Amino acid sequence: MNSICFSKGTAAQLVCAAAFLAFFGVGSEAAEGDPIAVRVWPGGTVTVQSHLGLSVAVQNDASTPEGSTPEGSTPEGDLPSNESEAGEIPKSSATISMGESGSYVLSRPANQAKATWKPVTGGNDSTDDEPQTPNDIRVNSLGGKAVHIQLDGVDLVIAGSDCTAQTLETISSIDAVIGSNLQRFASEGDKMLPAHVRNWISDSSSPVESVKTHDQDHNTVAVSMTTQDLKSDSTAVWWNISTQPW
Repeated sequence: MNSICFSKGTAAQLVCAAAFLAFFGVGSEAAEGDPIAVRVWPGGTVTVQSHLGLSVAVQNDASTPEGSTPEGSTPEGDLPSNESEAGEIPKSSATISMGESGSYVLSRPANQAKATWKPVTGGNDSTDDEPQTPNDIRVNSLGGKAVHIQLDGVDLVIAGSDCTAQTLETISSIDAVIGSNLQRFASEGDKMLPAHVRNWISDSSSPVESVKTHDQDHNTVAVSMTTQDLKSDSTAVWWNISTQPW
């Protein structure tokens, strides 16, 4: 891929990240700790952005065969990037489609101009040829069930159509679940949602009475890592958002 275009995109992402942190740093919507940006776009694409400016897009439908790499890139070469049909979604450092399976690490080591998108081959969130860094984004795609993303201490789950409450139980701590029809995770008896999920983010779900509801007229939510203070607060938040870009 064109490394010049990638560098320009990264610079723009860093500027957006700084603006995002400045905006939420003075508002009550940002949870304790430095938040990361979660955005939901028309058509179901979800993008997340780290403090370092790295970003991952999760597309609603698989656009490439399972385990394949988009044309023009290699597993350890330039990064795949998403293209919006409407031209509204900014390019991300890497893209994965719901329905794919596999684990990956998006990383930009210190003093390196380019980031890399590599499959996890050694198990336990490790790659064979280089150590992990605190700024890495780790992505675990569970087929049509979900995509689990870990970045800056935050655990996110983008829920696919096959995702169930049992799927969520396999992940010990979840800072946010993002997707559509999220009310399906409420138990039939008492309508309670899984207690280990702090935030539910959707533009097309009916709120559940057992959680606090927050209505928002744009597509961006600030999500931070779970702290001791947040662990003591058992109240989850249901975010009714718009796909209007922020």
